[in-house]
Formats: sequence, C-alpha cells, structure tokens
Amino acid sequence: MKKAILYLLLLCTWPLFTTAAQQTERPTLRVEYDSTYLRSLPSRDAQPSGSVFEDDLLAAIGRNADGLWFQVARPGRTESLGWISREAVSYSFNPGILPLTDTTTAVTGSSPVRDTGFAVLMLGEANLRNRPNGSETVGTVPVNAVLPVLGRSADNLWFEVNYLGTVGWVAEFLARLTGDINSVPVNAASTSGIPAGGLPIIPPEIQRAQVERFRAYLIPTRDLALQMANYWQVIRNGEIAPCSPPANAAYYAYSARDIVELPELRRYVRRMERAVNELNISIELYRQCGIFTPEQISEGYTNATNSSVILDAVLDSLDNLEENIIPR
Repeated sequence: MKKAILYLLLLCTWPLFTTAAQQTERPTLRVEYDSTYLRSLPSRDAQPSGSVFEDDLLAAIGRNADGLWFQVARPGRTESLGWISREAVSYSFNPGILPLTDTTTAVTGSSPVRDTGFAVLMLGEANLRNRPNGSETVGTVPVNAVLPVLGRSADNLWFEVNYLGTVGWVAEFLARLTGDINSVPVNAASTSGIPAGGLPIIPPEIQRAQVERFRAYLIPTRDLALQMANYWQVIRNGEIAPCSPPANAAYYAYSARDIVELPELRRYVRRMERAVNELNISIELYRQCGIFTPEQISEGYTNATNSSVILDAVLDSLDNLEENIIPR
C-alpha cells in the first residue's frame, strides 16, 4: 500500500518538476568563430573569462545596454561564464526577449539605463531624434542594436528609447518591438506633427507620387538582384565571369511622414529590407572573386534569387495598390 501511495505521489509531483525545468530553459547560441574569448564585461577591452570554440553551444542569460553582447552560461546552467559579442554567434531568437543584465558598461549618456520590459531590435541604422519626427538628431543608433523602450507616440509611429544613456526617438518602421505595442505607455508630451484632430486625408495624387518614388527605387534594385543571380548561375555552369562587383544595394530612404502619406509602406519596406539584406550577402560573396566553393555558389545564387522574388512581389503589390485601392 505504501508503495502505491509513493508511486501516486511521484505521478502528482512529476509535472511540477517538468514545469520548473521548462522555466529554466534559455535561448541557445552556437559559436561561429574558430575560437574566441569570453569577456568579464561586454567589451573587447574587458579581461578574458574563458575560451569557446566553433560549434560550442551556449545559453543566453542576458544582454547589455545596446544588446550587441550576450551574457552566456553553459546549457542547463545559470552560472555566468562571461560575455560574447553577437557577431561571434548564430541564433534564431529576438535578442530583445533577454533581460538587461548589464546597464553600465559603455554607457556614455546621463540617463540611467533600465529594463522596462519592452525592447526594440533595430532593423536599420537610425537617427536618434529629440522628439517624434524632430529635426534635431541627438545620436545615431546602429543596425541590430537592442534598446529598452520607454514609451511610444500616440500614433504608434515612434518609440522613445534609451541608447547607452541618451534618450531619444526612433521611427517605428526601423524597429521590431518585443511585446504588444499597445502595452507600451504613451508619452503624453510627444507629438509627431500630425494634427490633433487625427490623421489627415491624403490626396490621391500624393499617394501616387509616393508609389512612383518607391517603384523607382525597387525596379533597379530588383534588376541588380537578377544580375547577381545570373552571375552565380554562370559560375554554377562552370563558366568564367569577370569579377566586377557592384556597390551594395542601398536601403530605401523614407520618413515617418512618408508612412503617414502611404501607410502601406510600413508593410512593404520591411519585406524590402529583407530583400536588400539577402542581396548584399550575395554581393559580399561576389567580392571575394577567385575560385568559389559549391557552398558559396549556392549561397550567392539563393540569396540573389530570394531577393529578386521578394522585390517582384512588392512591385506586384504596388501595382495592385495603385490600380485597385488608391482613389482615381
């Protein structure tokens, strides 16, 4: 009878142990460098705290003030081994989900950095402005930085963030928020230049001008992607091609006002940014010249082809927008 009771108790408590184990699981990183140091602080100048090697697995337990370093531990452990630069590892999660575990290293501004529970991953380099849609720039935020979010503008077009101790505003379309945007507190003092009565009615001719400007950017960028795909196809066929790499594709330049005038840009540009990222990977591979491995040829061709497919889809969406949605 006692054995039966004990067995029943084990059955009842087993889910509790499972839940506790699940709660301690942490995102996993894979080391991409042949070997690299872990650091005692998130800085290349900090003392080494250990060494890791290619394909080592690490658990991410925190991030630093600008999110460009991970604090890491051994998988299944909580004791910190040190810090590793994000460029040295591969991962498949948004770094913004990690807690802020260092809020002082490399902080240069006067505003204390704190974990607000909200963070943005910067999808592109952005000007840090003194107010939403403001003309004064108080800093420049690099691509891939992860910043704590202090608030948002009432129209959801801007986030107030803290970048290494400097508080300012970044455009929403350049950032990916961790969490629900409606849960971020509105900064009551913010204004993005939109009339208090609500969004203005944008004349169709202004929207069509926005479409044409965007299309004028997309077509040559798509053509460049096709050119790169053709280059890699020539190499794949065993032919020799001249090594004359083009400049990297530029990202589309637009403002929060452009988003107000053509709200669809918010969706299109994010797809376009992915296409440009893949295209530039293909171009960077092209710059190596010489003899390419089969893996490099496959990667260059796949990225260029993916880029052209995405850009073609955006162009089709623009055609549909102009023909069926924007009033004539």
